[in-house]
Amino acid sequence: MDVKSALKKAYKAYKKFITSQQQLDTNFIEAVRDGKTDKVKKYLEDGANASASHGWSSETALSLSIGNKNREIFDIVIAAGADVDGKVGYHSSPLLVATMKSETEFAKALVAAKAKVNKAGDGGNTALHHAVAAGNTALADFLLENGAKADAPNSKGWTALTYAIRNGDLSTMQKLFSKGVRTDRLDQEGRGLLDIADDYDRPKAKRALLDYQDTLVPRWQLTEDADEVAHVSIMRDLGYRLTEVFNTRTSRQTVITHNFETGRDQTDVRALGEADKPALAEAQKQLAALKSATAETKKATAQPG
Repeated sequence: MDVKSALKKAYKAYKKFITSQQQLDTNFIEAVRDGKTDKVKKYLEDGANASASHGWSSETALSLSIGNKNREIFDIVIAAGADVDGKVGYHSSPLLVATMKSETEFAKALVAAKAKVNKAGDGGNTALHHAVAAGNTALADFLLENGAKADAPNSKGWTALTYAIRNGDLSTMQKLFSKGVRTDRLDQEGRGLLDIADDYDRPKAKRALLDYQDTLVPRWQLTEDADEVAHVSIMRDLGYRLTEVFNTRTSRQTVITHNFETGRDQTDVRALGEADKPALAEAQKQLAALKSATAETKKATAQPG
C-alpha cells in the first residue's frame, strides 16, 4: 500500500472514530437530560466524555442534572471525572448554575469537588452574588467559609453587600462586615450603599450599615496639627456626632457637635484648663501614644528593603 492510500485509510478511520465519539457523547447527554440512569452509566462505560457539552446552549451533564435536581446522575458524572468548571453556555459553569437556581446541596458538592468558587459569569456575577441576591443565607455563609471573595463587584458595581442591603438581609450583612468589606463603593449609576438602602426602603439595613461604618471611625485620632488629638463620640440614637479636639500647644479645647439630621455643625472653643480633668489626662496620654506609633510607622517605612 502506497503512502497516499495509507493516509486516506487512516483519515477515514479517524473520521469514523470522531463521528462515533460525537454520537456517543450526544446519546450520553440525552440520557442525562431524560434522567435515564442506567443508560448514563452504560454510555460512560462505553467511553462517553463525562465533560461533553451539547446543543447551542452548551449544556453539560452536570448542568442538566442540576436543572433536573437529579442528584444520583450528578454524583455518577462527578465520579466519572467531569470537569466541575466546564463551560456552560457562553459564560456560566456548573457552580454558577447551581447557585443561580439556589440549589444549595449541588453547590456544596461542586465546591467539595474543587470547583472555582470565584469564577464569574454573565454580568460579572459570582456564586456569592447569586446566593446573596436570592436570599440564600446558608449558601452565602458556606461560600464565604470556602474562599468566596466577599468584596468582588460585578459589572454594574454591585457587591454581595449591595444585594444584602437591597434584600434587607441583616444576617448576611453582618457576615460580610466581619470580612471587612468596603462600604464606600459606588455603582454604575453613582449610587452608594446608603442610596441603595433608601431606594429599596430598607431602614434597618441602613441603620446596620451606619452602625458598622461608625465602628470604623477611630475614637482617638491625630489631626494635622502635631500637638492636637481628637476624640470622636458617635451617638446615632441621639442624632449627634461629638468631636472633642485637644490642642496642647494652644491650650484650647474645641468641641464640634454634628447634627445628623440637619448636617450642620456647632462649634464651641474653650480654654484647655476648663476641660474635664480625666478627659484631659486621657487626651494627653492618647496624644503621646499616637505620636509614638506614627513615628515608628514612618521609621519602618523609611527603612530600605
